[in-house]
Amino acid sequence: IPGINPVLYIKAIRGRNLVAADSNGKSDPYLIIACGGSEGRTRVVKKTVDPEWDSYITLYPSKSTTYDSKISIEAFDEDFIGKDDSLGTASVRIADFMGEEGVTSWIPLSRKGEVELQIQVTGIQGPPVATPTATATFTAGPTPMYQQPVGPSYPASQPQQQQYHSGGE
Repeated sequence: IPGINPVLYIKAIRGRNLVAADSNGKSDPYLIIACGGSEGRTRVVKKTVDPEWDSYITLYPSKSTTYDSKISIEAFDEDFIGKDDSLGTASVRIADFMGEEGVTSWIPLSRKGEVELQIQVTGIQGPPVATPTATATFTAGPTPMYQQPVGPSYPASQPQQQQYHSGGE
C-alpha cells in the first residue's frame, strides 16, 4: 500500500520436539525471526525441547517488502561457552500469513521439530486480483417492426395509434 510502512506482528507461541543439543538431552531454545532487514528474538526457555515462548516480536521490514517476500525463522540452543547451536531453520512467504486477524501455523524446522507462530501482516498489498473484462454481449432478440407509444400523452378515450417501421423507405 503506497505510503504505509509494512509491519509484521509475530507471536512465537511454542515449539515441540526440537533438537536436543545439550548433554542433558535438552536444549535452551530461542528463535530469531527476520524479514526485509528487520530482526527480532524470543526469550530463551531453559532445559526443554518443547519450549513455551509466548513472546511477541514486531518487525519493520523495508518498504520494498512484498506479499512474496520471505520470513526467515532460525531456532538456536543458547550456550554459555562458544557459539550457540543451530536447532534448525525455516522460511515462509508473507502471503501465507495475510489475513485480517493474523494467521497461526505450525512451521516445520529443517532439522527436527516445529514451531507455532501467529503472524499478522499490515501495510503490504496482497497479490493483484484479476478483474474480469467486459466481454458479454447483450441481445434482446429481434428488433420489433412496430412500437406502440406509451404514456400519458394519449388519453384513454382517444384511440392509440401504432407506428410502423418498414425495412425499406
